[in-house]
Amino acid sequence: MGTPTNGAIQMSKISVYEIVTNRVLEAMENGNIAWRKPWKGNSVMPFNAATGRRYSGGNLFFLSMLPYSTLGFVTFNQIKAAGSTIKVGEEKNHTPVFYWRMLEKKNDKGKIEKIPMLRYFLVWNVEQLDGFDSKHIQASESTEYEHDPIESAEAIVQGYADAPEMIVKESNVACYRPADDTITVPQIGQYENPNEYYSTLFHEMGHSTGHASRLNRSEVTDPIKFGSHSYSLEEMVAELTAAFLCAESGIDNTIENSAAYIKGWHAKLKSDPKLFWTAAGRAQKAANHILGRNNAES
Repeated sequence: MGTPTNGAIQMSKISVYEIVTNRVLEAMENGNIAWRKPWKGNSVMPFNAATGRRYSGGNLFFLSMLPYSTLGFVTFNQIKAAGSTIKVGEEKNHTPVFYWRMLEKKNDKGKIEKIPMLRYFLVWNVEQLDGFDSKHIQASESTEYEHDPIESAEAIVQGYADAPEMIVKESNVACYRPADDTITVPQIGQYENPNEYYSTLFHEMGHSTGHASRLNRSEVTDPIKFGSHSYSLEEMVAELTAAFLCAESGIDNTIENSAAYIKGWHAKLKSDPKLFWTAAGRAQKAANHILGRNNAES
């Protein structure tokens, strides 16, 4: 493993602002198709796992978007000092943390002026490391709710014949990742309403049907831009699939949340009135695929 650069890094061909924009878009575009949040999440704010210091400002927003259950981060030098290593394959999956550096410069009148320069350094999440131990690692907010599984909904989940790997754990993220064909959702105890757990899981299952090995929707298999026509269409497909599967399993009190979510794409609906019906048709195919029904007969 090569030694990643740490500390301040000089910008060259790309500005810090472009890096921030690109990273934000990556978090929303590259497989992390996230949506609403009806679960009780991790209350711990992003922090430096070596010092315990919390991040603030834009870094708080930026690091909170990342799909880790523990929001502890460390620099390369801190990783070395702790005697730990970066997991194989995670070397380049670092995240920039930004800070202002004040540079002093004499003006034409000989007076010293302070010029703010935005710089950054790189960090890795503790989940990307082997052998890292820190007293600053903070526990996630404990699960408060106790629910029995809903048998009819569980039957749908278990009956998804060619389902991707489903990772259910205490976390603060729900997403489908086409790159490794995995679904991640918070566990049922994090939801005040267990019906919302299944609605969330069904939503991500809906996205997963677009994988190339299943229904092969270009909105899932090809890179798409957040907020674009394709992105809006795929989000509606997933949410309508969730609504269909909830109805199939007898869950009937999540439709208001689904409607509110779909309403979020209202501008796209107005610009393309056929978008909803296109999404509804694709969602029916997605639901039928999950249920093992022949779409040709539906």
